[in-house]
Amino acid sequence: MTTPGTDFAAPAPVADGHRLRRRVFPGRADQVARAREFTARTLAGCPAVADAVLLTSELGTNALLHTATGTGGGLVPSGRGLLLVASLAARWGYHGSGQGRVTWFELPCTARDCAGPG
Repeated sequence: MTTPGTDFAAPAPVADGHRLRRRVFPGRADQVARAREFTARTLAGCPAVADAVLLTSELGTNALLHTATGTGGGLVPSGRGLLLVASLAARWGYHGSGQGRVTWFELPCTARDCAGPG
């Protein structure tokens, strides 16, 4: 189990010896901005950082609008979020159950391109 808002590295290294970075965010509207900040900080220097921040924002907002944890927070969906995700991401998806879900995306760049700090 993870504590919401806690950064942690995955236990196993991934391509080129880099580690995955993950963070759990509570289902509140203010956490979408925190998720964007985490993504920008984690991928600083990556050519795809702007796309990654945008997709993080879209998937985070979608989670708030369409799950039991989120309240919608006064957000109004335009219907374009998933179109952006589908057009920018090489792959994307979600997995989980009633206990929680994870949304993810991959951008068409290499680990070397997006090594980022840490």
